[in-house]
Amino acid sequence: MLPVALLLAVGCGQKPPEAVQAVEKPAAKAEEKGPSTEVVLDAAAMAASRVTVEAVTRRSLPETVRATGRIALNENRTWRVGAMTDGRAVQVLVNVGDIVKQGQVLARLHSHEVHEGRASYQKARSELARWKALESHSRRTRDRLKKLIELKAAAVEQLDHAENELRGAEEGIKQA
Repeated sequence: MLPVALLLAVGCGQKPPEAVQAVEKPAAKAEEKGPSTEVVLDAAAMAASRVTVEAVTRRSLPETVRATGRIALNENRTWRVGAMTDGRAVQVLVNVGDIVKQGQVLARLHSHEVHEGRASYQKARSELARWKALESHSRRTRDRLKKLIELKAAAVEQLDHAENELRGAEEGIKQA
């Protein structure tokens, strides 16, 4: 405190008043290492230096801090999602920062790849159904021709032809 009072007095171009006394006192706490210095002013010195004494009170001081910064999401609570196919988002059902649940639809995409894939799948299903129908027909024809051959009412060549058709239909089913 003494250096501050002396700096204030010297800074104003004045000599320190003779009423300022530096008093050495032993440290009040054991943690402090050296003796503390206390400055004592008489009333005339306090009036001359315009020092006022007030009781200690708690008050809040308005504080404005201006700083540049960046607002960002908490990366520990954020998950990046993406689409497994190319396409155009036709409907977005959630916004950034929304809380979502597992399995919740986030957006709807229109993808030519998916559309073509579904069309190919439907075509393959109908092709499989066609091969199964052909296999069933070929099996019935072969069985009928076996009975006719036992009765000597059909040629063995017809039976061979029916069995070839049945094998072709079974291969078609495997491919489909």
